Amino acid sequence: MYKRLNITLLLFLLAGWTLPGNAQESEPGHDDGSRSCINTRLIRRTYIVDDRNVLFYMSGGTVFHNILRMPCHGLEREDRFSYHTTGAQLCRLDGIYVLYNGAWGLREGASCSLGDFHEISKETAEAMRETPQQPQTETAPLPMPAPEQIGVDENGPPEAAEPAEPEEPQP
Repeated sequence: MYKRLNITLLLFLLAGWTLPGNAQESEPGHDDGSRSCINTRLIRRTYIVDDRNVLFYMSGGTVFHNILRMPCHGLEREDRFSYHTTGAQLCRLDGIYVLYNGAWGLREGASCSLGDFHEISKETAEAMRETPQQPQTETAPLPMPAPEQIGVDENGPPEAAEPAEPEEPQP
């Protein structure tokens, strides 16, 4: 009797032990369809859209869009980041770190907090990647008027002004 109970308990524990890796795929999301965490073992690649948006491409074809809680300065420019986890999950409020080229190799910058992970279609992800970011263009200078137009108002050419008499030098 105890032997049968131990085997049943052991099988139940083994089945439960394998669930966390698979349970991530079926994790219930929030009301808006987002989720708090993704399994790091399933991340195949990432794409940095800009300093606030990152795409996570997962095995199986799923794509998650993460909107960082605040802009992560240098993320788009450096185009790489690292993260540290205590388990196999990357979650909302976890930090990612921009990787900068330093004198002795890559170094981590300040931490930037992740937001929720929103599942999006591959088409939406491609549209985000292809949409050109609005470049900050310099303001074009105003065109200069032609020399003959300087001093001319709407009523015609300026009246001829009498030349001022030169001042006599003071002794």
